[in-house]
Parts: sequence; structure tokens; C-alpha cells
Amino acid sequence: MFGADTYKATRDASMAFTVKAIPSMQEAIILSSVITCPVCGYSRTETMPTDACIYFYECTSCKGLLRPLPGDCCVFCSYGSVKCPPVQTPGSAMGAAADSWLKRTHALHLIGHQSAA
Repeated sequence: MFGADTYKATRDASMAFTVKAIPSMQEAIILSSVITCPVCGYSRTETMPTDACIYFYECTSCKGLLRPLPGDCCVFCSYGSVKCPPVQTPGSAMGAAADSWLKRTHALHLIGHQSAA
């Protein structure tokens, strides 16, 4: 009836109902990502946290400090083989926040280029 997702209804203190989709097993969050250093090319498999974005990462080979590229929320989104779990989660606040941040950053980037011309 509702596709592959399962739905969960909850009530808050005001007795209002909230219906939330619970991802099916086909949409399982991937927690392992191969992060590749852009400086030396060294790759390493890392386990990503499920509740946060990692903003800094030190390469174990060259000791270079990796930071996210403009428009990405974390080093896994920039240099990993898989996007971070908060971005993978459908309808998550982090995924929405990352998308909103990306749009704002892109808009500011465009404004900066227009004023430089």
C-alpha cells in the first residue's frame, strides 16, 4: 500500500500525530567508506559516525589535514567512496541542513564572483 517503507505514527505532548517513514532494508545506511587523500593518494577504509559529520581528517600516510570541499558537509562527502550517514538518511535534519548549506554556499559563491567582475 505504501511501498517498501514502513511508517510509524507518534504523538507529541500536544497530542498531534507525526507520521515518519522508516527506511526499508533496501535503503540501509552504509557506514563504511574508503577515504582517499587528495595530497598523496593514500586510501583507507573508515567507519563513519551515524550522528555527526567529520569536518577534519588527518591522513595516516602524509599527515595532511583534510577539510571538506566547498558545498560538502564533511570529509567523507568530499573524499570518501560513500556520503556520510546523515546525508544518506532520507528526510534527516542533517541531510536537509547539508542541502540548505550547499545552496547558500553556492549562492554566496556566485555573488562573490559577480562583485569581483
